[in-house]
Amino acid sequence: MPRLLDYFFRGLIVLAPAAVTIWVFWLIIRTVDDWLGFGIPGAGIVVAVVLITAFGFLTTSVLALECAA
Repeated sequence: MPRLLDYFFRGLIVLAPAAVTIWVFWLIIRTVDDWLGFGIPGAGIVVAVVLITAFGFLTTSVLALECAA
């Protein structure tokens, strides 16, 4: 039984970040689609990808500035 619990918690540790990432991505897509107010298929996905990429770029830039200082 302890081995099964160990496997369960290891699986949870691996799957939880992926599930949270998918949930946040879906939340961004739904929010953007609601903001746009008109039905352009795929617009929420495009905006979500651009926002996430921009956030990654800004995070990398800020971290690079902090490490260089």
